Amino acid sequence: MVFFQGRLLNYSEAKRTYKELEFSAKRAFDGVWGVNASYTWSESKGNTEGYVKSDNAQDDAGITQDFDFPELMDGANGYLPNDRTHKFKIYGNYQIMENLLFGANFLLQSGRPINSFGAGHPSSTPGYGDTYYITDPNGNLIKTKRGSRGRTSWVNQIDLSLVYNTRIGLADVELRAEVFNILDADAETEVYEFAELSPGIADPDWGINEVYQTPRYFRFGASARF
Repeated sequence: MVFFQGRLLNYSEAKRTYKELEFSAKRAFDGVWGVNASYTWSESKGNTEGYVKSDNAQDDAGITQDFDFPELMDGANGYLPNDRTHKFKIYGNYQIMENLLFGANFLLQSGRPINSFGAGHPSSTPGYGDTYYITDPNGNLIKTKRGSRGRTSWVNQIDLSLVYNTRIGLADVELRAEVFNILDADAETEVYEFAELSPGIADPDWGINEVYQTPRYFRFGASARF
């Protein structure tokens, strides 16, 4: 059996880097109220997301098409699907009365990068496409860098909760009611990223929203400790 180094087969080295800068402020809960707030700037770049490839919906760990062919990695270096440049978070709670605690959570984050996967490559490999090349009306191949075709919408969400604690007999009882995405925000979180049906033939579904925020929902719970 003969083994070749990846570079001899024209494969690029797998790369993935994450950078983050966070600013935060906190007021510790004093029995009446408390709050945590943060802003995070981050950057996730490379040529492979890792065990999955969420921009083409390959979620079976370890068997994505990355590195199947060197041509699939031509142009793959760029913003990865989990790149969200800006993220704001605020969480706080307030003791309404002795046994009743109110909580609120706010999230605002920028969208993820969008690709336009094409069907052609200068070497005509692989035959099934999914490359970073688009064929223009004149038959010329145009290279499109990973994550360079815009971003999905900003996502914002507000969650609220009420927690009531009491004692019943020998048990400490907690009753909880929560509502998630109270404003029922519906920003898209993923779009269809295949731009061509075949070289030079555009896919009309490119850019169509595929996944939205989870709609408003409620959760109720109870627990007892003896």
